[in-house]
Amino acid sequence: MKKETVLDTLSFIVAVVTIILVVCLRSNFTYLILAGSIGSILYGLLASLNKNNYGYIFLSLGISALVTILLYMNKILDKSDSITFMITGSVFMLMIITLIFNYLNRKVNFKKYNMVVEGRVIDLVKNPNTKKEYFQPVYEFEVDGEVFNVDYPMFKNKFIPNIGDTQKIYVNSKDHKDVFFDKSTGEKIYDYALSAFLIIASLIIMITLFI
Repeated sequence: MKKETVLDTLSFIVAVVTIILVVCLRSNFTYLILAGSIGSILYGLLASLNKNNYGYIFLSLGISALVTILLYMNKILDKSDSITFMITGSVFMLMIITLIFNYLNRKVNFKKYNMVVEGRVIDLVKNPNTKKEYFQPVYEFEVDGEVFNVDYPMFKNKFIPNIGDTQKIYVNSKDHKDVFFDKSTGEKIYDYALSAFLIIASLIIMITLFI
């Protein structure tokens, strides 16, 4: 059985068990939050290991909710402060978890896509489903005299390259049509700056709740 299938099956089981526990414990707010947060952590972890980005959200919400309910049970936070702590804690954890998993996934990708070629933008395809300026770059690259065309995996509305621009493309040596795009320097700076801002801002808010 494939790893993805096992993780999907476990995720489904965790989701069903969590829903059943939440329904059964709905009369007890504390236990309901405890069961929901632990279930969310397990589900988020499994989904994250299966490279599903929504898993980061469940994982961060679960950790934040678990820490919050423990602080509330020990009367360290009152109910209103607990809500603020859980929201800001979720943002804080989401940024941290995203950075960690992105780093780990990049390491795995660099092992799988072990050839580096220079790709050149030959076309920009506009997203027909929106009036906004979203474009999907199409790249051309060459391996052993054979030319390949590959689409960027998503539509972009920031850091859109121009036709003729070049970018490093990581290629699977066993399948030259299987490629991985690392983010550009500008995209990395933007992501790290945004993550740092949200981490610092949410951390400051959480600290003020204890002052």
